[in-house]
Amino acid sequence: MSQTESNQNIDYRRTMNVARVHNSAAREKADLGTDNGPLSLGAFAAAIIVALFGGGYFFSNTASSFNRMGANYQPVPPAYSGPSDDGKPVDPIKAGEKIYKNACANCHQQDGNGAPGQYPSLVASEYVTEGDERLGALIYLGLAGEIKLKGGTFSSPQQMPSHRGIMTPANLANVMSYIRNTWGNKADVVSEIGVAALITKYKAAPSPANQAFLDGIDPKAMLPKPAAAPVPAAAPGAAAPAPAAAK
Repeated sequence: MSQTESNQNIDYRRTMNVARVHNSAAREKADLGTDNGPLSLGAFAAAIIVALFGGGYFFSNTASSFNRMGANYQPVPPAYSGPSDDGKPVDPIKAGEKIYKNACANCHQQDGNGAPGQYPSLVASEYVTEGDERLGALIYLGLAGEIKLKGGTFSSPQQMPSHRGIMTPANLANVMSYIRNTWGNKADVVSEIGVAALITKYKAAPSPANQAFLDGIDPKAMLPKPAAAPVPAAAPGAAAPAPAAAK
């Protein structure tokens, strides 16, 4: 028997020749498992693209909610707040809540507390609870630059956008009514008639406004309200209406 044939027919149970065992193992096929060869150029480029896309997506969706709107932000038209399908009047505060969550909560937050140094709190703010004309002008015209309130000085990286042409008079009246009567605030509701007068007054005003412009508005100034319905005259011979009870 040749040496080659002998090596191919090794009986490992009957031999202790280490060299013969090693020679037999060397003739076996190499393991086809994972090797440590270099990554191909195509796979490397694909990994870079995935990393860049994933990083951009992560930072665009996890950035602070206070800066989410960006310098080119354009406010989304608020939900319609006119009469309901059954023809009954809409509660202005409930309608204003929907508009606030859609157009205002990104900056001033759901609880109205804003962000220190960036977006003023709407809770017990003099701009909210005092006269409604200044508040209406602020929302209608927008705001650029810093503003000083009793809560401190606020200077946002993004200006407050103008809602001129974005909110209808009804929408603006409703969101103002919501802000003025939420989070413990208590003030008069704002009427669509009042906002229509506001728009007429400030339609030629520069937009966005600034602190100096807002300081020129009387902080106690109120927008017009709907005229009270006239009391019908008593028919001849009818008893006069009883006087209202004293409070």
